[in-house]
Amino acid sequence: MPNSVQKYPGLAMSTHLNCILCEKEVAGRFGMCTRCYNDLRAFYLSSFEQQPEAERSLDQFGMDFDSLVAHCAFMFKDVKEKVVCCLGGHDGTGLMLSRFKARKVVVLDIHTPVLEWSRKVGKGSECEIVTHQYDARKPFSSNLDNELRESHISAWRTDPPYNCAGIQCFLTRIFYHVKRSPAQTYLCVPLGASWSQLVMHDAWKFINSSGFEVIDVSARLSNYPQLEGMTSCTWKIWLHRSDPEIKNGDFSFDLYHPTPEFCVDQNKCEDFDYCRDR
Repeated sequence: MPNSVQKYPGLAMSTHLNCILCEKEVAGRFGMCTRCYNDLRAFYLSSFEQQPEAERSLDQFGMDFDSLVAHCAFMFKDVKEKVVCCLGGHDGTGLMLSRFKARKVVVLDIHTPVLEWSRKVGKGSECEIVTHQYDARKPFSSNLDNELRESHISAWRTDPPYNCAGIQCFLTRIFYHVKRSPAQTYLCVPLGASWSQLVMHDAWKFINSSGFEVIDVSARLSNYPQLEGMTSCTWKIWLHRSDPEIKNGDFSFDLYHPTPEFCVDQNKCEDFDYCRDR
């Protein structure tokens, strides 16, 4: 990890005298009081029972409750009374962020049931929740791009398919936008398997070569109940320099499975065999 990571201790590691949500009662787990924590659990139990079944072909998996809460607490200072955009919505982070005082949450996802669920849960919320069907293999349409820029997004969040093609594609869409409309980026990266170390290393290289830098790392790992032993951590990323050009064309590779066409031919990886049969 570069020294810059140590300069920005994450919210998940800090201690708060008062709850980050109500700002009145004494803080406990994740910087919030017991009452606010229990309110979030009640929201989770009532809303996430409607969560669409994970579509394995789209590399969808849900986080457990404490992982969602810790993840949102880590993002809190870039979300409170601001606009956040989630590229991928199945795990419900966007919905949970709406309970962390976000002013507006934009959810981009290819899967219709995820968008329908987000709209249904978002009805009546104090936070505006906007959804768009979007296939990350294509650049943003001009209409969507304009709408995102006019929204003045302060933070992007994505938990992309856990392979090098998926991560690079999702980050390309976000980085192309951030270079024109500065915002923080929160990226989940996999842990818990030999191939995940290769994917994480490749993501780090791609981030730096694109002119960005990891400035913070979540203190708590996120758990995926459907994936035994698999966890993730979250990187906070910012724009370090604007000179590298982001190539934002169509992405013709498989986003959801490691393939030799991308890993070997395009990405020049010499360790493809570690990922081939995962």
